[in-house]
Amino acid sequence: MLHGMGREREGSLMELAWHFVDDTLRDGRPIPADGEWLTHEGAIRLCVSGLHASPRIIDALNYAPGGTVCRVAVDGETKRAPDKIAAARRVILWRLEAAAILYAFARSADAARNTANTANTANTAWAVEVARAMHAADRAADRAADRGALDAAEAARAAAIQEFDAGLEAMIRRAAGNPDDAALLAALGP
Repeated sequence: MLHGMGREREGSLMELAWHFVDDTLRDGRPIPADGEWLTHEGAIRLCVSGLHASPRIIDALNYAPGGTVCRVAVDGETKRAPDKIAAARRVILWRLEAAAILYAFARSADAARNTANTANTANTAWAVEVARAMHAADRAADRAADRGALDAAEAARAAAIQEFDAGLEAMIRRAAGNPDDAALLAALGP
């Protein structure tokens, strides 16, 4: 269960996740309306086939083709990796055009780490790239000389990523009016 949210549904656990979209889905289909289920026919394979999403919003950024973030539920057969899910079914619960928020997040993350030039306010692609960079492995872990230092650096990196994820999710939720995921999930019916 992701973020403590999910419910039993026809022998599987429906789970909440995140998915970014552009003007169309990657296969060219139009983006469905909120509440409209998409179904994938055929084998489910990570990065190859199925309807994809990520458990954490920060992970979903790695696969973002555009700046619209969608809170989704996935259902049915699933395949998983730590940063992604491929499923037989996916539904958008709510969505938000988040380019400006991604930019603000990138600026705040950048200010916290003081690592990039933030002068270009109009470049959405730049905002996504900086946000992705915040998620990248901390260079200190790569430079650590001994296992203890490496473990400490990895723990610090994981904590920083979790903090970035929680911060970005909070910004997105606030901008979207703090939607009630549990109520939206329950409204989907059996």
